[in-house]
Amino acid sequence: MVPENIADAVLLQIADGVAWITLNRPERLNAFAGTMRDELDQALCEAGQADAVGSW
Repeated sequence: MVPENIADAVLLQIADGVAWITLNRPERLNAFAGTMRDELDQALCEAGQADAVGSW
C-alpha cells in the first residue's frame, strides 16, 4: 500500500476496497489547521470516485 499524496498534511491510501485518509502532521499532534479542510475534502472526493473503493 503506497500512499497517494494529496498534500503533505493529508494522505489517501486505497487497498482491498478500502480507503484510508490519514492526517499527517505529527509535529503538531495532527491538529486540524490551515488548508487541511480543502485537502481533506479533496481526499474524500477522490476516495468517493475511486473504482477500487467498495460501497455499502
